[in-house]
Amino acid sequence: MIAQLDCMRQNILGVLIWLRSKLVKILSVLFGPMIRALLRCLGWTLLPSQFENRIGHQITEPLYLELLRLAGRARWTKALVLWDPSKIANQWAFDALPESFVRVKNAQIRALLNLLSHLAFSRSYPSPTQGIGAIGVAAEIFKYTNLVTPNFEFLKIPEEAERERKVRIRLGIPLDTWICTLHVREPGQFDDELTQAYRNSSPENLALAIGEITSKGGFAVRVGQNQVNRVVPSGTVNYLELNSSVPTQGEDELLLCRASRFFIGNSSGALAMAVSHGIPVAAVNVAPLGALKIWGPRDLAIPKLYRHENSGKLASFSEILHTGIGDLRSSSEIHSSGFRLVENSAAEIKEVVLEMVNRLDGTHVESELDSRLQSKMQELFVPSNYTFFSKTRIGADFLRRYSSLLS
Repeated sequence: MIAQLDCMRQNILGVLIWLRSKLVKILSVLFGPMIRALLRCLGWTLLPSQFENRIGHQITEPLYLELLRLAGRARWTKALVLWDPSKIANQWAFDALPESFVRVKNAQIRALLNLLSHLAFSRSYPSPTQGIGAIGVAAEIFKYTNLVTPNFEFLKIPEEAERERKVRIRLGIPLDTWICTLHVREPGQFDDELTQAYRNSSPENLALAIGEITSKGGFAVRVGQNQVNRVVPSGTVNYLELNSSVPTQGEDELLLCRASRFFIGNSSGALAMAVSHGIPVAAVNVAPLGALKIWGPRDLAIPKLYRHENSGKLASFSEILHTGIGDLRSSSEIHSSGFRLVENSAAEIKEVVLEMVNRLDGTHVESELDSRLQSKMQELFVPSNYTFFSKTRIGADFLRRYSSLLS
């Protein structure tokens, strides 16, 4: 009897969800054009509540709107931010949004405008008010990442240089030392491990790279909440783990990421704190492969490899990119497809970090072989891949090491 009642409830719930979706579509057809016309007349656009509790979305979604405006693809003077203040991932970043982003404080007005946004843009696809993380929706952003130059300042922090100086003094980072911030997403940090574990990696594999940074006169700072495994590179003193070894304040990560010479991360949202200020990224352990070209033309990236579960052989890049497997963003889906992901080794991570340092120093030399391999890898991406439009380069040493996978 109980099982029958549960089944009945599930059926009723399914019908209600279906009816709601149909009603939204009907209302979108009836009222969507009128709402969009009104917004255009007012010079407004809407930034609806969606993933403001994740730092990557919180920064990159408004940045996407700004880049579309700068590229002449969107005409608006005010963006109404409809985020729930209680869900904001980083209050400092929220407060630092440009004046053109108007925070709607009244909860009832936010709810109404969120509904209007859904009706206006659910059929206008793609839309700047769709989630930046929605596959295939906001991939257009990679067409405009070249607008984020080294002098680009999206988030506006008053007296930023003085604030940074005080943070350095408080945390014991020398004022005359360049900084590299890094982020490693570890198992156990998030609740959605069944789907998102493919983005995890071992922080221990960054030890060699951190040693390289400090040997070049830099200071490495690891950012991110709920760190599980400590990284203590042998003989390294210019290294600090925020939220682990020292007490920190809410703005520390944002300020230090923006003060970095470059950022080390992967497809986690922490890199948004750097790219919004034009800081280059050395992306490692990137997955899925379709998201490899992490951001803009000044960045470097190397991916996790795909190994066949049955044969143990590494899959070619084209096999993954051209079949849809390279765009799967679920650990269970990747496993069900017959693959397991292989993390970058410590040596591979060190190589791409050293390439980034050399490029910034102006000492990197690209051989004719490197140019051919780079072109060959870039040509493998197809429009269905999330970062197809990106101009991010793939690490030169990585491509030489795995040149056989380019065939």
